Amino acid sequence: MFQVFDFTVLAAGGGDLPPFMTPHLQVLLWSIFVFFTLLGLLWKFAWGPIMHALEEREHNIQKTIDDAEKKNAEAIAKVALDTGRPKREVYRLRLGLKVQALSSVKEEKTQK
Repeated sequence: MFQVFDFTVLAAGGGDLPPFMTPHLQVLLWSIFVFFTLLGLLWKFAWGPIMHALEEREHNIQKTIDDAEKKNAEAIAKVALDTGRPKREVYRLRLGLKVQALSSVKEEKTQK
């Protein structure tokens, strides 16, 4: 059914390579041709959409970060105006809001 090749004979210096291991110039040239053809097709048709999707994703992430920072600044201003608390408490609240905003951004990233 299957022909078993004894590689120990080949390693000892005797015998020829099995038929499937003998190099053929025609197969090598066709393999190189097919490889570069597929590489060219992927470069032309797939590279652009992939890069566009990555740039769009990067833009969306940056927009989300900017929105979170803006909301954080608004919350800090609101807390400072509404409460009239000492600066130390406002700073502590600011840090808490910043951590909360960053954690919500991380959650959005993991959901996407």
